[in-house]
Amino acid sequence: MMTYEQAYAFMIEKTHRHREKYKDSYKNIKATLDYKPITIEYPGYKANGDYKVWYQTDSMHTAKAYMHADIVRAIYKRTNLENFEECINFLECLFAKGLNCTTTNRLKELIFWLTLQEDLNYPMPRYQGRKLPFQRYYEAILAKMGYYEIEDIVRRTNNHGMDKPDLLTLPKGWRSPIFYNLEAIF
Repeated sequence: MMTYEQAYAFMIEKTHRHREKYKDSYKNIKATLDYKPITIEYPGYKANGDYKVWYQTDSMHTAKAYMHADIVRAIYKRTNLENFEECINFLECLFAKGLNCTTTNRLKELIFWLTLQEDLNYPMPRYQGRKLPFQRYYEAILAKMGYYEIEDIVRRTNNHGMDKPDLLTLPKGWRSPIFYNLEAIF
């Protein structure tokens, strides 16, 4: 099990060792870490420690590189009136504790490794790091509960090269998870 801080240091070290081994050609020679059903391929194209996440279950013919919009849609699909609070608690626990979160949610490892990339490429507190995708995941729950349209949330997720979206107005009675507070520092 790992926290975000431990995994951050782990990936920086892995990339550093890879660079030492392969010198100038290190970006052209990929290495992998296998965490079935997830495979981490590094180095990536961005900051030191960056990587690509591949996901493949027994029922899939080939591995797929997931994006945050895929997770937004998966959360939307899996959320319902009976489990929405559990889904919010899961996201908050994962955000704060990383893989040390004691949930059995099958998306835990995939979300963890996808969002860690954001901490590597857009570190907090200067940038939003993993807060940004977690905010969109939370908004997928709000959409499923009928407060927003899922396609609007997907557009907010795929806002590459644009300013970060403002937080949505929360419906009356809804609590704000720790990652839905722009002032919170981690």
